[in-house]
Amino acid sequence: MNIQNDYSRQVNILNPEEFNKRINIIGAGATGSWMSLALAKMGLKNICVYDFDEVGMHNLPNQMFGVRDIGRNKALSIKAIIKLFTGFLISAKNEEVNGDTPLQGIVFILTDTMKSRKDIYYKAVKNNPNIDLLIETRMDLRGGRIYAIDPKNREHTRLYEETLYSDDEAEVSACGVSQTVLPTALGIVSHAIWKLLNHINKERFEHETILDFSNEIVFTQIWED
Repeated sequence: MNIQNDYSRQVNILNPEEFNKRINIIGAGATGSWMSLALAKMGLKNICVYDFDEVGMHNLPNQMFGVRDIGRNKALSIKAIIKLFTGFLISAKNEEVNGDTPLQGIVFILTDTMKSRKDIYYKAVKNNPNIDLLIETRMDLRGGRIYAIDPKNREHTRLYEETLYSDDEAEVSACGVSQTVLPTALGIVSHAIWKLLNHINKERFEHETILDFSNEIVFTQIWED
């Protein structure tokens, strides 16, 4: 059966036929798995997911995967799930992103350690002339942070780099080892996607967003160019 997806109810915000820049999702865990599915459900097909980890039992409560995915590579599992939900194929890479990875367009850094985020940023993203927007998320049990910058903008990169810290300073979080809860992951994904949508529509968006879901607090900042 050949079924054509109908995106008519969202075209005032996003017409997938008019946006085909590459979307790179690095990390397919608590935020990356849902991010991949959400963007694909909105009709964005030019997606490449990177992750070299396998699905474990502890991933099922807060990530997109099902029981049948246990032991499988996360990126390849997401590709199969998106094919089931949307009917089209995205790209998936069972590999680690490094300085040789040809990133372009939109880049989401959604990995589970500060070290990996910094390595990807400095090796493959900063000053990369082919990248239009970097969105990076961090998560703890009850909230998180989202950064959205132009990696070619000196002031954006300066302010963003001031927010980077070591894993020793980071709280053990949903993207790390200890505790996680699904609503936090979904909330962060929603905020991050709206930054992308505002970028696509050339509308103003905050470069830093700090979320405290348990107290329903949102703090935002716009970094001037």
